[in-house]
Amino acid sequence: MDLALAHRLIKLVAESQPQGAILVFLPGWFHITRLQERLTQCAVLGNVKTSLVLPLHSQVRAPPFPNPTPTLGPSLDPFGSAALPPIPPCARK
Repeated sequence: MDLALAHRLIKLVAESQPQGAILVFLPGWFHITRLQERLTQCAVLGNVKTSLVLPLHSQVRAPPFPNPTPTLGPSLDPFGSAALPPIPPCARK
């Protein structure tokens, strides 16, 4: 696995797109942690104000991170706080 190539590709995408997310699949925890180290040391991708590098693996608990979407307040919530009514039995498939 060429982590230098993966790093360059991620950096290229990050610099060419104004915002968004990049999802990278790697073969194992070793590669995940090594690429995370490279990305967090990078001047472009290591900036905690503009980038968030989250290492995820099925055998490791996800680290806590802030919710990027604010909770809708009552004035912005189109459904209000009311629960949806149950679906009538005749309408179920």
